[in-house]
Amino acid sequence: MGQRIPPQDVAAWELVDVKSQQNEITPEAASAPMPDGLDPLYEAATIALRRGRWKEAEKLWREFLAHAPTFHPAYHNLAVALAQQGRVAEAETHLRKAVELDPGYVFAPCTLVNLYLREGRVAEARELLDRVIVPESVHPEAMAAYCTAQTQVAAAEGDVEKAVAWLDTAAKVDPDNLTVKELRKRLRIPRMLEKALAKLRRKVVQEKLERRRRVLSQDAPLPDCYGIYSAGELAGMARAIGIDLGSSQRQDILAAVCGALENSESVAAIRRGLRAEETAALREVADAGGRTDYETFTRAHGTDADDEPGWSKQPQSLLGRLKCRGLLVEATVERRPSVFIPKRIPCAGS
Repeated sequence: MGQRIPPQDVAAWELVDVKSQQNEITPEAASAPMPDGLDPLYEAATIALRRGRWKEAEKLWREFLAHAPTFHPAYHNLAVALAQQGRVAEAETHLRKAVELDPGYVFAPCTLVNLYLREGRVAEARELLDRVIVPESVHPEAMAAYCTAQTQVAAAEGDVEKAVAWLDTAAKVDPDNLTVKELRKRLRIPRMLEKALAKLRRKVVQEKLERRRRVLSQDAPLPDCYGIYSAGELAGMARAIGIDLGSSQRQDILAAVCGALENSESVAAIRRGLRAEETAALREVADAGGRTDYETFTRAHGTDADDEPGWSKQPQSLLGRLKCRGLLVEATVERRPSVFIPKRIPCAGS
């Protein structure tokens, strides 16, 4: 996940009149003045780094630091050269030195964040980034580095919307930044996927609401209770209650599920596989006459809103697991959104 932040050439920075997150975007030259007589060495080291000549860049930056041991950008650039040679531990040491010399030098912690991400150390990357304080005056490339680091950590955490928001900020600050452009390409598909998933979640919520609105009686035939489920849900029910139907048609799966739930031995086997809290919740509904208001039940035991749709995997919620086994059904009963035990199921709540 870690994108290398290109080394910066202090001499080439220009003042731009932009503001982002209450920070004034300025050149960094004032905070990192070039030591006297080292311009040629700095230029040579920078060129070697930008052209990917990592060993040469390492040698030149070490030579530079021998003359200017407090010039923090040199520690950052040396770390980049080391990281590109796979020497991550050494790179981390020099990045921490750069931060120690100037906590406001944003490039160093952001590059360190990217090293962590490359190694899958997402929690450490987040912890480090949360400690970064962007100075009031900051160079546009530094602000972009900070925003793209936030982008990559958010993406690694699975928060695509947050990642895109940070990337949009980076693009406003430094629209020609190569890292921004590369991340834009990377996040396009995840963002589209996130939108598709959000649409699916809204659809699932609407379907569950419609199911609670349908009117049923507690003694409704089982095909009426479960006939509203999709083929995938019915297949999930079949697996949950121990029926192996292979690639059967939807109506065949529905018939097999209903047949199993009308069989006392099958229901007894299903009940033996319940967790203690599931058995207790089912008994509460049975003791209430086999029906409980939806709000009353979910207030005590939670909803199934966070379960994955389709029951391709066993639901994580208590309500979802009982529904997946056919022991509870949602519908409007006696004019109230309810969960109930179908009366056609023998001894389900006893």
